[in-house]
Parts: sequence; C-alpha cells; structure tokens
Amino acid sequence: MSSSLQNKSDCKSRIAYRTFVAFFLLFCVACSSTDSQPSYSGICGDGVKVNREACDDGNLIAGDGCSANCEVEPRFACEGSGPDSCYCLPLYTGDKCDLCKDSTYTGATCDQCADTRFTGAACDQCSDTRFTGPDCTQCADRRFKGRDCNECVDPKYTGDF
Repeated sequence: MSSSLQNKSDCKSRIAYRTFVAFFLLFCVACSSTDSQPSYSGICGDGVKVNREACDDGNLIAGDGCSANCEVEPRFACEGSGPDSCYCLPLYTGDKCDLCKDSTYTGATCDQCADTRFTGAACDQCSDTRFTGPDCTQCADRRFKGRDCNECVDPKYTGDF
C-alpha cells in the first residue's frame, strides 16, 4: 500500500476512533453508575424527562406539545414515564390544540364568542342591544323593524333613529 493510501486509512481510523470516543463520553459515561440504576444526561429529545425538562417526548419537534427545548407548549399537557405523551387541555382540540373544542367560542383561551352577534360567558346574550331573540335578529324595541332595527313600524313616524 502506498504511503498516501496508508495515511488516508490511518486518518479514517483516527476519525472513527474519535467519533466512537465522543459517542462513548456523551452517552455511555452518563449511564455508568455504582448502583444498578442508570443515570441520564438530560439531553432534550432523548425521551427521558430529567433535570429541568418540563417534558421530553423523544423528539425535538415543536407543535406536538413538548417543544424543542423540552418545555410544555401552550394549550397542551404532557405526562408519562418513558417518552412523555402530550395531549390537548380540555378546552382545545386539533393537531396543534389550536381550535376550541366548543365551536361557540374562539380566541387563544377560548373565552370569546365565535359569533360576534353574541356576548356573555355562555355566548347567549345579544352583543347589540338593538336586537333580541335566540339568534339576535329580532328588534328589541317593537317600534322598529328592518335589518338594522332603524325603520319605524308605525308609518306616521319616519326617519332613522
């Protein structure tokens, strides 16, 4: 074998050895313990929740409940003893828990009425006091009619109010 081929082969061997040593130091040393229980290094994304990790679902993908920094994402809860399992909090649904489970509501905390005609905690009151009824389309004041409740019912009265 020529000298340059031997040098390349030696170089590859040294790189492989260094890679092995780095892997050993990173992963194997963390598992060496005097007792029979392994200890983990706390690497985010390894599926083991330790140290300051609020969650660890075994990946570094954001939007699945456990962030790339191993923090529980908004509108999610995570639990588990192996890789954490993350799920939507009770108010939310959707792949990213970005939808309100009850379509009556909207907003980041599902506390706003999805239909702007309504207001109140149960979205059961008309937001515009000119209207009433279950669908907020009837004029609250019976003297008026029309889409905007600004037309007089009695023809002897005219004008917008």
